[in-house]
Amino acid sequence: MTIYIITAIFIICMAFLYRKVALRYHIFDVPNFRSSHTKPVIRGAGIVFYIAFLWSQFFFNQQNVFLIFGVSLLAIISFIDDIKSLPAWPRLGFQMVGLTSMFFEFPLSFALFLSVVLISIVIINFYNFIDGINGMLALYSFITVGSLYVVSLVYNIAEFKNLLLIIGVSIVVFAFFNFRKNAVFFAGDVGSITLGAILLFIIISLSFQLKSPIILGLLTVCVADTGLTLIKRIKQKKAILQAHREHVYEQLTDKSRFSHLQISSLYGVLQLIINTIVVFTIPLTINYQLFILLVLSLVSCILYFYCNRWLQKI
Repeated sequence: MTIYIITAIFIICMAFLYRKVALRYHIFDVPNFRSSHTKPVIRGAGIVFYIAFLWSQFFFNQQNVFLIFGVSLLAIISFIDDIKSLPAWPRLGFQMVGLTSMFFEFPLSFALFLSVVLISIVIINFYNFIDGINGMLALYSFITVGSLYVVSLVYNIAEFKNLLLIIGVSIVVFAFFNFRKNAVFFAGDVGSITLGAILLFIIISLSFQLKSPIILGLLTVCVADTGLTLIKRIKQKKAILQAHREHVYEQLTDKSRFSHLQISSLYGVLQLIINTIVVFTIPLTINYQLFILLVLSLVSCILYFYCNRWLQKI
């Protein structure tokens, strides 16, 4: 317990230190046409997730060189993008190299390895897209971390327990500044991309270790909203790399009377319900798991289309 108290104090100190750095060098998210905020907010505070990751790797002597290099590359290029916006293709190139390094030691065939890397690029960018309103990334990620910890605990996998607890502490610290009506911090790409990559690495690792594809369901709500919005934009022949405010959660905050924190909580509860189903269905056969994963995905899609239709009537 002492180590986690020390970690919390350390992360809090890093958060306040970053605040001073951001104020000194004017690292702000300035409101624009697609923003959900009206005043400049400190951007890039999600760097505390990367700091927490490094802390766990070195303090608990879990130095996976390929994993550290991959996460570091993602964090660095994402932080640079937070400071000075970069074109999409260089970012995607660095993401591919970073994820290749992270999954390098996985015993996969070349075709499967390439598929995992390419799909991971898509998913971490989907994860980046949910960081659009106050509290969303913090609450959603905390629920995901908690669910992964329960899976590790129930199925006796010690490999990621310390990492999950340390990352969980960093999320709580970040949430103190972000889960409020007027956020003090935004995670930025360095937060959402780095955190998304770490969580996805753990999810895929546990899926292989437990031979359980249902664990991928821990990201159902995120993938449904961002994925279906992407498909809708492709169908409408809109630029898929162009910034927009067409995700359902963004439309809900713009058109309904719900606040940022209420929408974030709604998404969190939906994912928590799905995660509960996921945890209890891991012991089932792969065929049953795939069927349940398909059902959960279909339900998420139905909710997406229902919300879209409702929003069009407002």
